[in-house]
Amino acid sequence: PAAGSSNEFPVFLPDGKHFIYLVHGGEEGKRGLYWAALDSPTPHRILPDDSSALFVPSTTGKKYGYLLFLRGSDLMAQPFNAESLLTAGDVFPIVAGASTDADGEVAASASANGLLVYETNSFHAFQLNWLDRFGKELGKVGTIQDERGVALSPDGSSAATVRRDQGIWIYDVQRGVETRFTSPTLAGNSAVWSPDGKWIAFAAGKGIYVEDASGGLKEEQVLENENDKAVSDWSRDGRYMVYTETDPKGQGDIWYLEDALSKSSERKPVKFQGTDAVESQGQLSPDGHWLAYMSNESGEYQVYVRPFPSGPGRWKVSSSGAAGREPRWRRDGKEL
Repeated sequence: PAAGSSNEFPVFLPDGKHFIYLVHGGEEGKRGLYWAALDSPTPHRILPDDSSALFVPSTTGKKYGYLLFLRGSDLMAQPFNAESLLTAGDVFPIVAGASTDADGEVAASASANGLLVYETNSFHAFQLNWLDRFGKELGKVGTIQDERGVALSPDGSSAATVRRDQGIWIYDVQRGVETRFTSPTLAGNSAVWSPDGKWIAFAAGKGIYVEDASGGLKEEQVLENENDKAVSDWSRDGRYMVYTETDPKGQGDIWYLEDALSKSSERKPVKFQGTDAVESQGQLSPDGHWLAYMSNESGEYQVYVRPFPSGPGRWKVSSSGAAGREPRWRRDGKEL
């Protein structure tokens, strides 16, 4: 995919060779539903809509059918010839108030005899809250949104969050003002602040970018390859940027990039933790000597700690019987 975009939600057509998928993010003129084939991955755009789709054969045979997708909250149908791979008529609405699942895929399915099931009026709403260490709510931050992930600035004055399909937004905690940070063509995810609060790092598509936290400068790409990524931490001395990269097997590995703001062409990523398990959510201790992360190597997600950037030993610190995720260090490094 192009910079800032991702290929998502592939679905095979009846011949088992061709498939449809969504190109999400990136340039607006290149987003939409596409088809390609296993032996010919050249993409062919079908529709400009930013939605996953499913193919439903008509009751007259597998050759003809419909692509079902979302346009806003309306479930739409596009007549489609699965043999010629061409649309065959006008798009028309089926139902209003349809929705996606938690992963952003159209929450619908259809049987061979034309029976359709779908989810309606689903809104994944979240409210940011201030809590004390005992779980008591102290106040709310921002409005209710379909967002996930939050990163507080080093001085505590701002919070960066990721809204689905809208990229990264910044809340001014003191003034109660929210502004969009990333551009529509580079939505971004997994925002992380630099230790001085002047920069925000984020992943978009296959790349990692940094941008002036004030939004006054254009983002700069610091890394790109063929794998999806998510930035998770930036060391307190600014030297190391930690991120998760999805390997070709679909497993997460933890990497770090040294001197991410350096212009040196010698800057190279280093794999810190990579096994057959899923490892992600790496967090550096304030002194930079330890890294806590999540892994499912035991069969369930637990939190582990290892010396950083190298050294012997590895310890599981979360309790068996309950999943351990999203580790965070206390500011003095004495508690997780």
